[in-house]
Amino acid sequence: MKNALRIMLSLTLIAALLLPAAALADIIEIAPDVIKCPEPRKDGLVDEMTYEDPSISVRIETGKMFDSKYFAAHIKIANATQIRSYVLDDFYSTVTKPGYIMAGRVNAVLAIDGDFCERRLGSNTPIGFVVRQGVEYRRNIKPLVDDRMPDILIIDDQGDFTILPAAKPADVDAFEGKVMNAYTFGPGLVINGVRRTEYQNMDDGPNKKTQRMCVAQVGKLEYLCVCCEGPDDPGSKGMTLDEFSQLVASFEGVQNAYTLDGGSSAQMVFLQRETSGKKNFSHVKINAMEKDTNKNRPIRDILFFASAYVE
Repeated sequence: MKNALRIMLSLTLIAALLLPAAALADIIEIAPDVIKCPEPRKDGLVDEMTYEDPSISVRIETGKMFDSKYFAAHIKIANATQIRSYVLDDFYSTVTKPGYIMAGRVNAVLAIDGDFCERRLGSNTPIGFVVRQGVEYRRNIKPLVDDRMPDILIIDDQGDFTILPAAKPADVDAFEGKVMNAYTFGPGLVINGVRRTEYQNMDDGPNKKTQRMCVAQVGKLEYLCVCCEGPDDPGSKGMTLDEFSQLVASFEGVQNAYTLDGGSSAQMVFLQRETSGKKNFSHVKINAMEKDTNKNRPIRDILFFASAYVE
């Protein structure tokens, strides 16, 4: 009996050694409360603008439109737990950090800035519908300046986007899915495949030429993050809200697109191979690289995409 057991164990070990590396790895679902996600694979960084592993692909392209440089990140993930958010330290604190530091804390593959979640401009009282990783922090949906209601983005547990234009409390209450993340900034640029030309904006800046940031869904578990550079960046003038919406809508398949915090808060963070040998990767802000670092505003939260491929 003992000899038979030894033979079985030996055969099992030999089989494991003969299996390809991929057979010893798996794509997992990441629990909502996990902060440090699986580390990106060393061999996943194809080039400076592309990352691929069996659970996620990120391809970043650059271009120019309306006399402004833009970055567009195309993302595809294996399951909905890979689109995530992270709020720096305690939600109600005033601590801020550059986006690349937060991206490093959570092992993001790609990260962008969020919605200035601890307070909202245009009101002395924090307002909005704020959910992060399934935890509801605020449901205080009230008019902004000039009695305008905000557009609200809901990301559910299936990874699908729903934009509630000029949302009222009843609109949020009527949502039937499980809310994993919710943002109050906006406006929505594309809703259900239709580009908007009139906006409920958070401030008085629709016609201002500036940096802008948006996140969009283009298919099932497929997303697009777009940012443009602004007048402080050499060779760019910045975009008005309508120009930016034209840029976003020009990409194929955009179903729902929503603006997040812009100006100096607009940050797109991606991986860069570590040259010192201490780590596999560092996280680097790739947009507005030539801008004075003093104008790169520290932020409170990020929306990010993580690898779910583990050995």
